[in-house]
Amino acid sequence: MNRNTSSRNGDTPSVLPTDDARHAVASEDVGSLMARSAAQMWRQGRREEALEKMRETVELTRLMVLNQPSLFTYQLALFLETFGRFLFDSGRLEDGLKSTEESVLIYQALSKNQPAQFNPDLACGYAQLFKHRAHMGLHTEALQAGQGAVRIYRLIASQNPTLPTNELAISLLNLSGYLHQSGRYADGLSIAKEAAAVCQTSVAEHPEFNPHLAAAFTYISANSLGLRQHWEATTWANEAVQTYRNLAIDQPETFSTEFAQSLVYLFDSFIVRNSPGEGMQNIQVALSVYRQAVVNNPSATTSGLAQCLEVLSCSMSDRGCHDYALQLSQEAVKQRRQVKIKNETTHDADLAKSLHNMSVFLSNLSRHKEALSVMREVVKLRRKLAGQDSVTYNGDLANSLYHLFLALFNFQGHTNRTMQTITEATGLYRKLATQDVNYNGRLASCLFELSTSLASKSEHKKSLKAAREAVELYQKLAAMRPIFFTSSLILSMMNLITRLNDSRLYQEALAVEEEVEAILAQQMTLVSESTSLADLNCRNK
Repeated sequence: MNRNTSSRNGDTPSVLPTDDARHAVASEDVGSLMARSAAQMWRQGRREEALEKMRETVELTRLMVLNQPSLFTYQLALFLETFGRFLFDSGRLEDGLKSTEESVLIYQALSKNQPAQFNPDLACGYAQLFKHRAHMGLHTEALQAGQGAVRIYRLIASQNPTLPTNELAISLLNLSGYLHQSGRYADGLSIAKEAAAVCQTSVAEHPEFNPHLAAAFTYISANSLGLRQHWEATTWANEAVQTYRNLAIDQPETFSTEFAQSLVYLFDSFIVRNSPGEGMQNIQVALSVYRQAVVNNPSATTSGLAQCLEVLSCSMSDRGCHDYALQLSQEAVKQRRQVKIKNETTHDADLAKSLHNMSVFLSNLSRHKEALSVMREVVKLRRKLAGQDSVTYNGDLANSLYHLFLALFNFQGHTNRTMQTITEATGLYRKLATQDVNYNGRLASCLFELSTSLASKSEHKKSLKAAREAVELYQKLAAMRPIFFTSSLILSMMNLITRLNDSRLYQEALAVEEEVEAILAQQMTLVSESTSLADLNCRNK
């Protein structure tokens, strides 16, 4: 979930006041004139000229600070902040971050002596710093900046209780969204509820808070979903839908796509409750709204339409409508490619996700050669992403490597390339599982496949070792979640029996067979008891 509450452009959330909202400089000095000229060049699309002019402005102001620090230190901070934004938006991320960090350091020094005057600038600087660090994958540092912005906006709001708290609401939403992306759902939920409370306090007198209130409902729902509070997630998603629906009625050009996105989130909440049928009408409405938005504005980004197509395609696949699922997925990939052309590398992750789904759907239709070709493209994209930010993308890369193994096996059977792929996937999942036990299920699956691949090459000792490890993991997983993992445990034990026989360990193989028979008998007993209970309930009605 990635939503920018201030600009609605789908980038990492941030709140940056306009230049007009900042403190005015009393004197019309040369630096201010140069900065204004640079801003005009930027708006005209003359980016390189604007960057050079802004660079000259910063260097000139540094010299002026040496002679008159009391007059020009604040200006230097403003110009550094603007220069950092220009650099960042031009793709010069490191230089942009350095400039923004320097501006924040100056604001911090100024606010120590005059907090009432400079705290708004410091909060705004933190917001820009948060955006830059988040985009660069500096997660800990980004979180610190986001929390800094919230802390100061809270202080400003407490000191000015009669004023609207727009900046506080947006900074809370930004922080909640980022916490959600980081998997910190409990913290994200708490912050989202605070954002909702702030908005509800102001919305009666300030209707412009309604979009922020709708976003707060969305974040409450998303974080509730992360905490597996499924009914709460659906309730809050419904609140978001109703709020966005009203906004879309009044301002369709501005809020139609927001309304459609809220319907997608509502459908997601039905999916996790295993009730996709209840949400099917919502996703169909969302798809219709997105298609109309693209017709009305062909130059607009089509990310929302692509996401809606993906959600619907997955639902259709789960229902066994594989041809229709593939058709929707192919359209989603087409939309993602169009977005990527406009934004180059910034949408690689979204394109990789759409391609991954498309490959799986092709495989479901036994179109294995096409599925393999698409999955190879996915792995290439995700290798690139993982090289830039391993913490965020290694899990996706491991998943795609596993599916690349399946695609290779379906098309070519066991080959050296197939073996290399499953070995790499297993190694990556092993590393991930040491950091997060939630990866143990994926690791067990990889070990199972690795065992069979090694056996096909007559590497029985290694095959047996992998089979044993897979069984050990599935035993732990089945103990915690028997409904989800017992069948996988039985399959892994049957594979272990085969591997033991391959190694002529017949007595041990016989012992494992007896364990499997005991588990199967236990499962049959549970099914019988469940059936008897259901019959009794029917007779008592």
